[in-house]
Amino acid sequence: MTAKVDEIAGTVACEIEEARTYLLNDVEPSGPCSCIYKGRSQHCSTFRYSNPHVPDYSVHDISRIGNSPKKLKEMIDGGVFTLENIPTHIKLSDIQQAQIRAYNSGETLIKREAITGELKKLKFPLYFVDYETYPSAMPLFEQHAPHHHVPFQYSLHIARSLDEEPIHKEFLHTVLEDPSELFVRSLQKNIGSTGNIIVWNKSFESGINEALARRLPNAHGFIASLNDRIYDLKRFFHQYYVHKYLWGKRQ
Repeated sequence: MTAKVDEIAGTVACEIEEARTYLLNDVEPSGPCSCIYKGRSQHCSTFRYSNPHVPDYSVHDISRIGNSPKKLKEMIDGGVFTLENIPTHIKLSDIQQAQIRAYNSGETLIKREAITGELKKLKFPLYFVDYETYPSAMPLFEQHAPHHHVPFQYSLHIARSLDEEPIHKEFLHTVLEDPSELFVRSLQKNIGSTGNIIVWNKSFESGINEALARRLPNAHGFIASLNDRIYDLKRFFHQYYVHKYLWGKRQ
């Protein structure tokens, strides 16, 4: 690790000096912060203060626009902040175009046959689950790294059929010790071996599960089964149901 630290030591030293200079300045710097060229999910907490001219729903909210920095920079440098004024020569994906069309027209775009097809793929019982994690900068427990998401809570609704009311289960860890084993043990108790696991943003829950499996080899089979059965609700709202006020950052 010493070699890796040595590689960035000079850069970090410069950044420290820049931060000192900034903090000792008696006059507040004017103009936008560097986040102006980033997608909404990468904005700092003071973005609205530093960039009051940017509307709440702007080109920064176009789905995954942060992955196309050149396109975003062209729009910002051209003074284009609203979805109504995006130049026609800027090439956007089908998902991005659908978002902009829904916003500008007020029309809700619904692909009913596609939604029906997706729903038919799902197998009961359905487990609607959401994890909560804590990414501590300093690792709190063994086998954890800086900013590693530690899962300490989940909320679970179980729908056994269309005719039954969902059942709610939950887990909350409240003591300062690694919750991994208890977290997985609770999931094993409440989630059966069949049926789809319904989440919003599959990559997050799947990633947490994979990290749990690395720390708990004995639970690898159960966790692999969970990930094999995960269905991401984003599939609907990325492709099949687009509403003006879903916003790109929520798609």
